[in-house]
Amino acid sequence: MTIIRKTEEVLLAALTSVVPAGWQVLVSDEEDEKLPLPCVVFRVTECNEILGPQSGVYDLLVSVMFRSHPKETTSAQRANAVTLVDSWAHNNPAPILSSASNFHCYGFTPVSGELSVDPERRSYDFSTIWRLWCMPSDN
Repeated sequence: MTIIRKTEEVLLAALTSVVPAGWQVLVSDEEDEKLPLPCVVFRVTECNEILGPQSGVYDLLVSVMFRSHPKETTSAQRANAVTLVDSWAHNNPAPILSSASNFHCYGFTPVSGELSVDPERRSYDFSTIWRLWCMPSDN
């Protein structure tokens, strides 16, 4: 299993345990037109091996999108979902992520966040970028 697939597997389990009931967590390689809303969609957008080739330590950039209907999801529900995941992201999740088998997270940093309205999809979108440093391991 590649480090990207392992990271997606670990983040999927972690985010699913954090988001409110009724919100789906999905992994996406591309922009999906017909997502079940409300949802959290994430993908690894960049992966670089650091410390030289074959070191086994990776620097990954993860794009996370909260997407919801403007009418069916209240602003309080949207704020609650974003707050829960944002709190998790700012509360040193590296040890939690490292508890997954064959995965060790050295560091985790939220990088940015932006709220927008997508008129074509008729959705509120909150996009965040996370950077994490990890490696496969035998923990």
